[in-house]
Amino acid sequence: MDAWIEEGKVDLILVIGTTATVYPAAGYVNQARKKGARVAVVNMDGMGGELGAASNLRNGDFIFQGDAAKLLPEMFKGVIGELKVPEV
Repeated sequence: MDAWIEEGKVDLILVIGTTATVYPAAGYVNQARKKGARVAVVNMDGMGGELGAASNLRNGDFIFQGDAAKLLPEMFKGVIGELKVPEV
């Protein structure tokens, strides 16, 4: 991940279902920001919960509150098409 971030510009970093407080993952948000990334957080708790390194959202960043298993297929429908999610 570190090598990939260092390769060049980063447009977007997805922070999905994590508080982004444990390293090395916690450092990826700031590393990606330094490369120009906007942040998109998908988390059950939304802004009311602990988001660690992803809590410092800026203008142009995104937060989606809810179950990632339900939100991600909707978010990426335009890119990957309809995705059938198995019932759990």
